[in-house]
Amino acid sequence: MSDVVAAINLLQEHYYVSLPPFIHRAAVAALTGPQDCVDELTAVYERRRDLFVVGVRDAGWPVDVPRSIFAWLPIPGHQKSAEFADDLLTRARVAVAHGHWFGEHGEGYVRVSLLAPEERLREAVARLAAFSRSTGDLL
Repeated sequence: MSDVVAAINLLQEHYYVSLPPFIHRAAVAALTGPQDCVDELTAVYERRRDLFVVGVRDAGWPVDVPRSIFAWLPIPGHQKSAEFADDLLTRARVAVAHGHWFGEHGEGYVRVSLLAPEERLREAVARLAAFSRSTGDLL
């Protein structure tokens, strides 16, 4: 039995504690090498963010420009974030994360991922705009 425990400890050390040297070299290369791909990806995410923010603002949603890959949309009225997220999914076919999943300050908001391709974000914005027109109770 002690042989099994020793083998598990050795595996754990190599997989979870001490990264192998080739991983260290890869990290150094990624951090000190050309950053063109990082700049390109940043530009893609900025376009997606801007497309989404302009679209939902045009639909009447007061949203701050996110500083991450997620946008937080305030929900109208006194509805709970879970109920509102369910309404969006059912009626607008837009999936969002309930704000309460992210702690006490998340309630009153839903979180939208901006990682989808631009065309999908345009579609989501159009659906959110139609939803807000149909409900008439947007902020």
